[in-house]
Amino acid sequence: MTSHSIEKADNHDAAAIVDLIQRAYRGDESKKGWTSEADLIDGTRTTLAEIQAELDNPQTLILVATSATGDIIGCAGITCEGRSCAFGKFAVDPDQQANGIGKMLLEASEAAAKSHFGVSSMTMLVVDGRFELEAFYKRRGYSRTGKHLKMSEVNNRDDITFGHDLVLYEYVKALI
Repeated sequence: MTSHSIEKADNHDAAAIVDLIQRAYRGDESKKGWTSEADLIDGTRTTLAEIQAELDNPQTLILVATSATGDIIGCAGITCEGRSCAFGKFAVDPDQQANGIGKMLLEASEAAAKSHFGVSSMTMLVVDGRFELEAFYKRRGYSRTGKHLKMSEVNNRDDITFGHDLVLYEYVKALI
């Protein structure tokens, strides 16, 4: 079995995180995995400036999963305000998906939200129609809150395009 470790990301990891997120969600390479948004959304998923700003934000923590050779093969971010953290920047290398890395990152993010920020819940937004992702989160105790947003309400970048105004549903889990 391959050995993976999860650690806190730093600014030296920023470019690798951007590359990983792009490969996992956009373009032809992403279609190897089950998280691809390439058929729904075009453009860059995140930028180096966005990742660096999150790494510099004391209310945000980005975790990376690394392979035995030290390559970043997964990442996840939590941003906390009040008694809850928002989960995002979640990606696993398309060639490494379905190997338990995503589950490890989600569990590590939940543990970090509790221990590092002392919060009692985690929320996330999931694009409507991403049934495999909804099922993944539901198996791990997340449920829809009833809140939803349109992608145009959260998209503030000109380099992202989508065929129609996608809906994002909020999911929540109590961290016990």
